[in-house]
Amino acid sequence: MMGTHAEITEVWPRDGRIRVVGHIVGDPVDTGPVPWRLLLTLREHEEHQLSYDSPLGEGRRFDVAVPIGDLVWEGMSDSVKWDLHLATETGARLRVGRRLDGIHGKKEIMVFPAQQVTSGGVDISVKPFYTVKDNLSVKCRPLALEAQGHAA
Repeated sequence: MMGTHAEITEVWPRDGRIRVVGHIVGDPVDTGPVPWRLLLTLREHEEHQLSYDSPLGEGRRFDVAVPIGDLVWEGMSDSVKWDLHLATETGARLRVGRRLDGIHGKKEIMVFPAQQVTSGGVDISVKPFYTVKDNLSVKCRPLALEAQGHAA
C-alpha cells in the first residue's frame, strides 16, 4: 500500500490559475468536519506558505484552484518551487501527487503548459510539474533566466 495521500485526478493550468482535482486515498485521516486546505510551501524556505480552502466532498474529493499571481512577487530574480499538500489545522498533512495510475517517472514523461505572469516588470513562467516521487509541485521562473539558457 502506498500510504495515505492526496491522489490527483486532474491538473488544469489555465486562465491564470492552477486547478487541482483529486481525492484522499488510504487510511482515514481527519475527514470529518475539520476544514481542509491546500497548502503550498516554498521549497527550502518552509516558513513561506500559501493556503487555500479545500473542503472535501463526497468520496473525500477535493477541487481547488490557485491564482498564479499569488506564487510570485515583485523583484523575483531566481527560480522557486512550491510543494503542494492537503492539510488540516489539527495536523494532518498529505502530499499531493499521482501514484495510482501505474505511470512511474512522471517528471520525465508528463509536461504541463506554462502560464506567464508579470510582477514588478518581470515576466515569470509558472508551471506545474511532477517530482521524482510523482508528487505535484509548481516552478516559478523569471523568463530572463530561460532566455539565458540556465538549467531548470
